[in-house]
Amino acid sequence: MLLAPKPDKAYKKSVRPFPSKKNSSPAQDNWIWGEHSVEACLETTPECILEIFIEKKASHALSRLGKKLEGFQCSYVEKLPRFLAEKRTQGVAAKIKEFPVHGIEKFYEKDLSKKRQVLILDRIQDIQNFGAILRSAAALGAQEVIIGSREQAPVNGTVAQVSAGNIFKLNIYVCHNLAKTCEKLKELDFELFALDSGGVTLEQALTASQGGSIGWILGSEEDGIQNLVSKIAHKKVGIPMLPGVESLNVSNSAAIALYAGSQKLKA
Repeated sequence: MLLAPKPDKAYKKSVRPFPSKKNSSPAQDNWIWGEHSVEACLETTPECILEIFIEKKASHALSRLGKKLEGFQCSYVEKLPRFLAEKRTQGVAAKIKEFPVHGIEKFYEKDLSKKRQVLILDRIQDIQNFGAILRSAAALGAQEVIIGSREQAPVNGTVAQVSAGNIFKLNIYVCHNLAKTCEKLKELDFELFALDSGGVTLEQALTASQGGSIGWILGSEEDGIQNLVSKIAHKKVGIPMLPGVESLNVSNSAAIALYAGSQKLKA
């Protein structure tokens, strides 16, 4: 007997980012490190910062952050906490209240009348890919990213660093059921494109597009997009490549699609 999927439950106002399965502990969940991550958080969401830690030998961090540190609690230490020893900290780290992660209901509460691009990530498990995708999203105007609650790379300090701090320029929304979320986006007049081989080309899809808001669906590195999610999309879209190249990395595909979409929205 087939069971109907459970309906999405509204998340709390702020959702705690789920920890990674490896090398993670609750003590590390709300830390960021590296000059770019700390600087971006200071500039975009300063209210999230609890305390900044700077190694005394890291004078370069002081020169970069400069007056941005004024008004914040700063501790100058010989060494950062031990769990950051193998991270590329550049001698600076910060404890924060939370990452920009919300329940999907917060997305539906937004004014969605303005045309936009949204990324829908179906089980992106590589943390480097996840961070790179978020960096491209910030650079190319996709301020909202929707992820599933299962089999997804965590939202943490490593992702913040890989994104060069651009994670703080975005809003990330978590849902229990990506298929149901995609159906809801269609009801809200988003045109959904599943990035996968075998479909129409990117150029063909955007040429035929109605010119409204776009949702790009990207699948996991190994299994791609789930069939149920892919079938909901308006079109399956491929990126043309020269012979001999099997596929692109998912973060590269995201960047290409987002750039093409940004040009379409400007037209």
